[in-house]
Amino acid sequence: MRGDSFEEDDFKNKIKRQEEALQRQIEEAKKQAEEAQREDCTVQCIRVHLNTTERDIYSFFVKANVGKVKDIRVIKDTKTGKSKGVAYVEFYTPESVLLAMALTNQPLLGFQC
Repeated sequence: MRGDSFEEDDFKNKIKRQEEALQRQIEEAKKQAEEAQREDCTVQCIRVHLNTTERDIYSFFVKANVGKVKDIRVIKDTKTGKSKGVAYVEFYTPESVLLAMALTNQPLLGFQC
């Protein structure tokens, strides 16, 4: 009788470990899907004037009626904290990316980017 109890406990523990492993796989797959979508909704802005702020970039895209901006990251030097002239703009939809790309070479703060 006791042997049955051990086998049952081993079986339950095995099932629990499998469920936990499956849950980790699901979470990782969700994370990868979110990252892929994020990449599809992001544009890189280069030759951005060094004094351009996230607010300036946000205003530029809002005025151009491109779509809702989700996030903006101006890339800065880790030592000096100064802009490197590059920014990433994430939108909520891939369609906004196409509209944003149509603005290539449009002046931002009077500087062509």
